[in-house]
Amino acid sequence: MNNSIPQSMVVVHMPHEGFVVEDVEGLMNILAEKVDDTTTYKLSKEHGFSTRTVHRLRKPNCGSYRPRVDSLIEILDALGIQMILVPKVKVKT
Repeated sequence: MNNSIPQSMVVVHMPHEGFVVEDVEGLMNILAEKVDDTTTYKLSKEHGFSTRTVHRLRKPNCGSYRPRVDSLIEILDALGIQMILVPKVKVKT
């Protein structure tokens, strides 16, 4: 590792497209766009999520649904979505 990078940090270069999600509603809207009839079957039959849980992700119900964090991460993984958490940086002006 480079000496200028603290031991607790790892720098990874992965080409990808990303976007910033500002709030829970934004994340739930992204999930609602990804879940269709095919993925509903896949999530319930292949990954073991209840059909009720999967249907609650679909619009218009998703706005009020708040899955547990572990369920959310499993759903994102099953959909092929990788979530990267990045701390906010305060810019001095």
